[in-house]
Amino acid sequence: LAQGKKTTGPDFAAIQGSCLKSAAMSVQFQSQNFQHILRMCNTNVDGRQKVMYALTAIRGIGRRISNIVCKKCDIDLNKRAGELTTDEVNK
Repeated sequence: LAQGKKTTGPDFAAIQGSCLKSAAMSVQFQSQNFQHILRMCNTNVDGRQKVMYALTAIRGIGRRISNIVCKKCDIDLNKRAGELTTDEVNK
């Protein structure tokens, strides 16, 4: 660079543009009554996570048990925990 040689690596503008695109493609929640924090079994559960992984915040519940619980209660595994209705939470 000191003698005017051009580098062959990616340029800064391309890296900066790709970072801006990824920030613009964030998750957008469709539900009006979205809860960011749910209270289940004396535990704060993150509403932004998928249901199966959010339930693992409760002590003693791992991924396997939370998967079984979701299937037995007929809860969609693709839903976020904050999108659950009060009926689904009480199941």
